[in-house]
Amino acid sequence: MANHPSALKRHRQSLKLKILNQANRHKLKTQMRKLRAAIENRKSADAKTILPGTFSLIDKSVQKGVIKKIPRAATSPG
Repeated sequence: MANHPSALKRHRQSLKLKILNQANRHKLKTQMRKLRAAIENRKSADAKTILPGTFSLIDKSVQKGVIKKIPRAATSPG
C-alpha cells in the first residue's frame, strides 16, 4: 500500500467511491430485475409504473458513470 500522504488520501477516496458505485449498480440491477419480472408475468400495469423509474435510474447511472452510454442506449428509448 502507498505511504505518501496524497496516495493514502486517494486510496481512501477510491474505497468510498467503490462503495457508492456498488450501491448504484445494485439499485440499477434490482430495478431492471423488477421490470423484467413484471413483463414476463404479463403484468402490464406494474410494468407501466416501473418503466419511468427504470429509465430515470438508467439515465442517472450513465451520469454517475456506473454504466456506459452505449448500453444505456440499448436499454432505453430516450
